[in-house]
Amino acid sequence: MTLEEHLQHLADLVTANRAVNWELDDQAAEMVREFGREVIGKIAEVCQCSRQRVRDLIAVSVTFPEDQRHPDVPWSVYLAAVRAAKRLEMPPQEVLELAMREELSAARVRRLGTKEPYVLRSTCGRCAARVVVETDASRGHMPVICPLCADDGERVVLGYVGPEPVPEEVRPC
Repeated sequence: MTLEEHLQHLADLVTANRAVNWELDDQAAEMVREFGREVIGKIAEVCQCSRQRVRDLIAVSVTFPEDQRHPDVPWSVYLAAVRAAKRLEMPPQEVLELAMREELSAARVRRLGTKEPYVLRSTCGRCAARVVVETDASRGHMPVICPLCADDGERVVLGYVGPEPVPEEVRPC
């Protein structure tokens, strides 16, 4: 098999996997319609997954009928759209349209309507350690100390992370 043939086979498997996810969604939703919510635990047992996963399957199935399902969109984007819609107070279908139009990943859709985290990426000038720190606004403006140098008893400030700008008179080492 050539590389292209392997890649095509892999793409076909991804498409089949997405179809199976939709079939699981629809089957779980049908069973709950027919037998009531008490079957969620039994479905979870058979599928070897959590009850929350079954509820997610059902939510995606009932929210997105067959005419709104796109084979090139990962199932996780649909679930992220359902969850983000509540935060954004808009229909999940509109969230999905936005995600498709902007080509957003499931991770990015999950963050819609939330505050973007503050991220500092830095390399220590003393030990050359690469450090990535992510925080939310609740932590406030704070210095980031190199953890490896701190283990050696040195205080090397890599930068500042948080909602306030770094004052002009304060510069990282």
